[in-house]
Amino acid sequence: METLSRDERFDLLLNQLREHDFYTFSHSVNVANLCTDFCRYLNISMETRLSIVDAFLLHDIGYLYVDADLLVKTDRLTPKEEEEVSNHVLYGEEIINTYLNDVPIDRSIILLHHENINGSGYPFYYKKDKIPYYCRMLRIIKDYDLMIHPRYTKNKYTQEEALRELTQFVDVYYDKELVHLFIHYVISKSIQVS
Repeated sequence: METLSRDERFDLLLNQLREHDFYTFSHSVNVANLCTDFCRYLNISMETRLSIVDAFLLHDIGYLYVDADLLVKTDRLTPKEEEEVSNHVLYGEEIINTYLNDVPIDRSIILLHHENINGSGYPFYYKKDKIPYYCRMLRIIKDYDLMIHPRYTKNKYTQEEALRELTQFVDVYYDKELVHLFIHYVISKSIQVS
């Protein structure tokens, strides 16, 4: 993974996330790697990739402030619990502002990665172009990773099922053009691996 040279505060936060919830840590690493590779596939400059990869890696750092038992709860969350889990985007921004305030991290990626194209996401209910490009990208990639690498294997999607799911929710959750590009990327990677 391409990374900026980081100081120990960054590594400390990642280690805390690993200890707090190993699944979220693994998901964050998967997403950062996938986002970086997808950006490379799109010929996005190295400079830009380096400027956003840390935000991809820290997108769920706000879960540090959410009770770990909520993250693994298999029963339906209560409305209060759902609100607490949703607040991880606000907590993430708070963590970055507190511990990495002098590091150039794209905070919008951390704050807005649950916004949906149709305005049904959170925390601000932004629509379409009001959601920054890399937030729209992360929205697709994080969901793809959650589908193919779920916390519980009974919820696992095949690659084909995950891509179909992304397609089904184009213009609802996901940016149509980015989904199209991502599908081509995944297919091209599958062909290369074969």
